[in-house]
Amino acid sequence: NLVIFVAVCCLASQVKLPAVFFIGYVLLTMLFAGIATRFRRIKVSQFVLLFSVFAVALYATTWVAAGFRFRAIAPDTLQPAFVPYLATGSNDGGLFARLSNVLHGAGVLPETALALLVHLDASGGREFFLSGEWRRTGWYHYFPVTFLLKTPVTMILLTAFLLIKGVMRVPQLLQKTRFSSRRLWKMERHLFVLVPFLMIVFSAMASRFNLGHRYVLFAYVPIAIFGGVFLEHMIRRSAGAARIVLLGFVLFFAEGLAGAPHFATWFNVVAGSPMRYSRVLADSNVDWGQQTGEMLAEAREHGAPFNYAPWVLTPPQFFGVGEDRYRFILGPDLMPPLTTKSLPPDPLLPTFAGVCRVPEIRSLYPGLYDREPDVVRHGYVIFHPMP
Repeated sequence: NLVIFVAVCCLASQVKLPAVFFIGYVLLTMLFAGIATRFRRIKVSQFVLLFSVFAVALYATTWVAAGFRFRAIAPDTLQPAFVPYLATGSNDGGLFARLSNVLHGAGVLPETALALLVHLDASGGREFFLSGEWRRTGWYHYFPVTFLLKTPVTMILLTAFLLIKGVMRVPQLLQKTRFSSRRLWKMERHLFVLVPFLMIVFSAMASRFNLGHRYVLFAYVPIAIFGGVFLEHMIRRSAGAARIVLLGFVLFFAEGLAGAPHFATWFNVVAGSPMRYSRVLADSNVDWGQQTGEMLAEAREHGAPFNYAPWVLTPPQFFGVGEDRYRFILGPDLMPPLTTKSLPPDPLLPTFAGVCRVPEIRSLYPGLYDREPDVVRHGYVIFHPMP
């Protein structure tokens, strides 16, 4: 079990950065559990061995994922150097930039891993959006808001019930002074499922790095585990309870499939469409750029040139749209590759914009886009020419 757990965690660490933090929280939970039980159930030597195995496995996996190559860009490619992402030779980027300089000079980690460290520090310059307000520091309540808007209604109800049930059990546990070994084992199992996930969710909330609901998807793992155990008990209780659970599953899948294939920008049935909440949330919550090709295909069908404000800055030429067919209206700092100029919008032309760009073009061009879009698709909108 330990070998499988280490292998899965190492693979996950190369897929998504939070997995690295999750591994750390698992080890912290084990350490605190060991301290609380005076290391009767796990010895100090076992914990040190486990930590060492994790450290060596993660280090080895990092080099395997990089193909045992130090340079991020292969020498025989035409790609530019990776230096801008590494900030090598400069300590202006903060702690992570200084650390990356030392590690880069020593060659102890591949450049891809070092670039990730610098990116963590460079993200401090981002702006975050909630309820019509842009800020450089986010909000503590941001992720609870996204959870209520982007979680299936059946899972929200299940989560509320689990929370109520858990709170009601606390006084019963506090009244007991002695627990059987089986009861202690069950409590430890519950804590190991719950605590690491809660720690990573609370870390995301405390960081106020509010770029999208995807940063707290870890929260659904303990909900699914505890919810599944609870629903299994309901099914065994009576035929009526089993029917209720079956109806809940049908509603759960129906609500999710209703948004197919736009799962990344999905909102629950109470919240509605992404465009409806583009004044509340931004970034990957409402627009992931997956509809860029669809948007440009519809723009080509219109025939006439068009104003263009995409969320993803993929060159339109990749979709068969020449630069003479569109006016890029987001400013010179955001121009996609192969685009040579940024122009103000022509009010006599239609405007195709990503949902996330609607608040931006409204602020850039007051009076021109204050109205509601004439056509709303999933991920983009169309403003018809001004009369």
